[in-house]
Amino acid sequence: MSINASTSQGVSGIRGSLQRAISGENSARNLLVGGAAALAVGGVGYYYYKRTHPSGTSDSIAVAECKKKQGNECFRLKDYQGALNNFMWAVDALKSIEYGPTGDADSVAAQKKKTAIDLMSNCYNNMAACYENLGDHSNCIKYCSLAIDLNSKYWKAINRRSRAFAKMQKYREALGESYDFSTRLSFEALDLKDLTEQQLASIYEERERISQLVVKPEIEATIRGIENTYKPIPQYVIANWIWYSVTKDPLVLRAEKLNPKMIYTGVDAALVQLKKTEYDQVLPVALELLKDDSMTNLELVQATLLVCRFLHLHNQTAAAREYTKNFDAAWQSLDEEMKADCTDLHVAYLCLCVSIAENNNQAVTNAEKALAVDPENADPLLTLGLRYMEQEAESDALDAFNKALLVDPAHPYIKFYVLYLKFVDACKNQRINDVHGCIFQFDQALSEVSSPPVFALLLFVKVCVLSNNTELALATAKKAIIAQPNNAYALSLHALVATEPTEKLEICLDRLQRNMDKVVEADPNYWEPYRTLARMSLERAKADEKEKYKVMPFYEKAVTLARRREEFDILLKDKLWAELELERQNKAILNKASASKSVKGTKTTLSGDN
Repeated sequence: MSINASTSQGVSGIRGSLQRAISGENSARNLLVGGAAALAVGGVGYYYYKRTHPSGTSDSIAVAECKKKQGNECFRLKDYQGALNNFMWAVDALKSIEYGPTGDADSVAAQKKKTAIDLMSNCYNNMAACYENLGDHSNCIKYCSLAIDLNSKYWKAINRRSRAFAKMQKYREALGESYDFSTRLSFEALDLKDLTEQQLASIYEERERISQLVVKPEIEATIRGIENTYKPIPQYVIANWIWYSVTKDPLVLRAEKLNPKMIYTGVDAALVQLKKTEYDQVLPVALELLKDDSMTNLELVQATLLVCRFLHLHNQTAAAREYTKNFDAAWQSLDEEMKADCTDLHVAYLCLCVSIAENNNQAVTNAEKALAVDPENADPLLTLGLRYMEQEAESDALDAFNKALLVDPAHPYIKFYVLYLKFVDACKNQRINDVHGCIFQFDQALSEVSSPPVFALLLFVKVCVLSNNTELALATAKKAIIAQPNNAYALSLHALVATEPTEKLEICLDRLQRNMDKVVEADPNYWEPYRTLARMSLERAKADEKEKYKVMPFYEKAVTLARRREEFDILLKDKLWAELELERQNKAILNKASASKSVKGTKTTLSGDN
């Protein structure tokens, strides 16, 4: 019988043992081990037992099993000290056993030895459980370690030791325990017959909680460190603006008409950098334009909007908000006729204000202002929906997209966002029929368009992956790459979907390496491929020690490119697990070297001591 959390309210400690003995409920032997006051008597009793009984293996095991059973009963009654005394008695009985050569594993001696080891390990873990309930986390760790020394796959002891480290605020040690436990779950097929799905989920939740405690200070420090840093602009950050959402932004439309091989002046000098995908060059050029006295008022308005937009894209959103004051001033310099001719420019500015608003109430207000300027332009509502999607507020996003469809029923993008959100909602609420219906509708909607938007194809890839339709996901990812060969996100998705789990690992890693190199070439500012390369090197390090020196540089590169809190959360936890895996690999190498030097005797004593 193993120790579990007790739900019974019983009498505890010495008083409980004495009262039960006096009332005749317990035998004299139970009284002897009932509490600290009876330890001396208990010691005499045990000494007498040892002197009057043979120390045979079977007798010692029988005594240990009896004392373990009594300890479990004390534990159930929350008499933790009494339980400890019984478990220690059981351990002492097992320590007295001496073994000669045990022969093969099926021999009687070998079987008895295994029984004794398992029993001692179980008693140590039960003692750790007592100390855990008594709040003595140091002793809890000590006895968990003794249990694990005897049984390296003892998941209860491993998990209990992790909890004890966490309660002592030794989070790194706790996480090391949790990582070791998770690794064993994955690769060593621990005996989990007593582990329910709920317990397993609880273990992983605890691991997540501890890892969050470890990386949180680093996340906060990293975010503070980039507050005034102009981050390079990756494709996935700018894509929503230029490819996946608005259809009436005059600056995007104007940039599309430029020839990237030509030299331009004025605002076009900045916009051609956008056309050439030299995103990090747009802001410097736009800032220089604002110093040019020959610029017209309209060009100043356009250049100011570019500066606001690209401050935001460079992760300087607070500076972008402040700079909107300059746009307001420049806009007021236009006469009324020019303002009337430039409503799309004004709406584009208000769409930016939706994106950079400090809160959702401000974002909604800016969207309403934009609709007042042009009630037939759906871009503001689409921008609002994308803001909600980033916040994982699917219901609000769907509401915004549906309103946008009322404004522009023929909009080329909105329906795909609506279908995707309906699919996500069906998955979350486990409506299987609706899931299949959404997949069919999405596929149908794509087939009705001669040139489907790349973002819609990529959304459908995610839909197919989530519904385990790898074949359709791969075919759709290929369509996205054909439509936009240098789309880093499309290349990355295709690389991951194309991975064959049945292939030999090295072949799979080689192909993934080539594909990730293509992603980096398409967008060197994208953090995700560096994370993938780090994980690949970590896997290869198991066979090639040189690979382990590549792991951390890849992670550090990814961290320098990440921008959002959720990205840092993913990366820094991933990096932490990689550090733990490298430590595990190094420890395994040392243990192997140590084992090769050890000399095994023919006589073994079960001491269980460190």
